[in-house]
Amino acid sequence: MSGLASEVLRREVDALTLPEAWQVFVFEGGSYRPDLSRTVAAAMGERVVFGGPDASGVVLDVPNGAELPGPVQILEIAVGSSKLRHVIQLGSGARAKVLGTLGSPGDARSDADSAWKVELGAGAVLEHASLLRGHGLKAETTFEARLESGSRLVSRRFLMRSELSRTKVDVDLAGPDSSVELSGLVSLDGDRKADVEATVRHAAPPTTSEQVFQALAGGRSAATFVGKVIVEQGAKGTAARQSSRNILLSRTASIDSRPQLEIHDDDVKCSHGSATGRLDENAIRFLRSRGFSLEGARALLVRAFAGEQLEKLPEGGFRSLVEGMLDLPS
Repeated sequence: MSGLASEVLRREVDALTLPEAWQVFVFEGGSYRPDLSRTVAAAMGERVVFGGPDASGVVLDVPNGAELPGPVQILEIAVGSSKLRHVIQLGSGARAKVLGTLGSPGDARSDADSAWKVELGAGAVLEHASLLRGHGLKAETTFEARLESGSRLVSRRFLMRSELSRTKVDVDLAGPDSSVELSGLVSLDGDRKADVEATVRHAAPPTTSEQVFQALAGGRSAATFVGKVIVEQGAKGTAARQSSRNILLSRTASIDSRPQLEIHDDDVKCSHGSATGRLDENAIRFLRSRGFSLEGARALLVRAFAGEQLEKLPEGGFRSLVEGMLDLPS
């Protein structure tokens, strides 16, 4: 790699490395870069390996009852074409926070295939957040999770202006009293496209799920959200809620939102809703009467719309990264 390329890579790693991360595992073009990573010896009996039968990336194995002292960050720098598979396994009662970041330097063209497989033992808790950014990035991401009894998954994703992104989330609530909270924010401009598909299967009684996805689309961009809840026979007491709220920032942008319910049992509480509109013109006029420019008024309303997702994030570098990318799509 040339010195200039090395400098560009270092800047991208520095920009995306999170100060709150306890450990940082860096991949460049699908290859692990220990020289750019920040790791410590196992402190809670966790096991971290690279590669294996189900993975080409990180395998994080947290034993029963352990709680990691801080977030683990998996940082992928897409260069050329890359393909990675990560596995997160939490034993019974284990707790962990995992942050995934996928980016490409500047306007560099790159293709990334990033897959995550998550297995939560009884009573385990995983907090997960992911950020995808890169003007020349085309990304395919998948996230599959299986939850045993009493376990909980919170997974938030932010798709910020990559050229093309396709995201598929598949969660299996296999054990009684398991629960999942899925949320996401898409922000697009230009000719960019983003597709998000999220499926939650309620296979045991009683289980709980919530899906909240939002999108901002400007220019000639296009966003699609397909959210599905499947309640299987015997999953009595299921409670599921879906919400999709979106804002079109130009006349030529489009957002297609399709929440779906597939229910095979009674004694359940399921709801879904979808709304797509434009920025409130009355609110814009009010803000302009208070001294805001048109651009400033629109930007303030965009940030207020995105605030529901941002408020769920703890203070820190990850939240700052997302906030810094919320300039108004044009």
